[in-house]
Amino acid sequence: MQTIKGVIPKSIRRRPWLMAYICIAAVFLIFRVATVRAAVDYTTMRDALYQFMEGFNKTNFTHMKDAYTSVMRFARGANAYGPGGRGGGLALFLSAIGGVIVVLGSAANVVRELRKGDVSIDFMYRVFVTTAITLLITSNVYGLMDALHGAGDLVVSTTAYYMGENNGSNELGLVGDGERVEANQNTLIDALSSTVPGLNGDENGENTLRDLMDAGESDVNYWAMQQAYETLDAMKYIAYAPMLVCVFLMVIAVIELRIRQLFAPIAVAWVSFEGSRANGTRFLKKYVACMIKIAIYFAIAAIGSEMTKFFFTQLGTSSGGAGDASQAINLVLMLASNAFAALAMMQSAGLGDEIVGA
Repeated sequence: MQTIKGVIPKSIRRRPWLMAYICIAAVFLIFRVATVRAAVDYTTMRDALYQFMEGFNKTNFTHMKDAYTSVMRFARGANAYGPGGRGGGLALFLSAIGGVIVVLGSAANVVRELRKGDVSIDFMYRVFVTTAITLLITSNVYGLMDALHGAGDLVVSTTAYYMGENNGSNELGLVGDGERVEANQNTLIDALSSTVPGLNGDENGENTLRDLMDAGESDVNYWAMQQAYETLDAMKYIAYAPMLVCVFLMVIAVIELRIRQLFAPIAVAWVSFEGSRANGTRFLKKYVACMIKIAIYFAIAAIGSEMTKFFFTQLGTSSGGAGDASQAINLVLMLASNAFAALAMMQSAGLGDEIVGA
């Protein structure tokens, strides 16, 4: 007992709850360290490397295009705004409200002119034609906007085609089989082995990621393998986090676009009633701005994807030796291109509003 008192400070002995927390933390650290050390072997490290490669294999543009196609397929499923379709009942109701607003607005204009005594056949003819055209647009606004969406889809698919979707060159070629994939994997492994701390070995230049991969299951340095695994596990977020941000921003923009389309009949009705100064005009401008925002997102993703592919090809042109500045710069720019694109998308969210003056 006297020995325990000598080891544990008096300030802690007087606080049993603090001693309990310290014991729990010590037990957790012991089991945590033991578990991690036991779990990391060659297979675990290799899987972490391949997961990192898989995250960079497809470009952000490809991920965004796939997500855009899926979301639009859901939004248009079963004639989304048509009779019996997803949201068809609400769309019919809002179209009816828009038609009522148009009729009431036209009637109010007629009453106003009757009070002034300026009603003429020409005036009634203009009111009739304006009301008929507005009702026609209000009842068919969903079809008109779907046509705009179709034009946007054509632009996206055409851009994806020319970026190499038709021949697979929109991918870095890090996943799969074949000589090209193996060569690309070796290029990336060599670049990581020569530049990234935790993968570039010890002070003697030994036990790099390349050394560990070549050694395989035999002659393994488990401490170096542990460091390599932790580094690769952290680097997975560099691959996946920007992609998730880009897809998230694009999906949110598509949802906003579809919601604005749903309420478009009411906006068109208010424009016909109050003119260009109506709130409906600003609503429709916001709709156009949202379409422009999605186009800007895809343009930025295309630029970021091309940067990723370009700097990846530059890895193979560098010497790859330790301390090779060009190798390190090319690798950093390749890894950061997607992050740059994600940040640029976040900064350009309001650019569409500025273009249309919404």
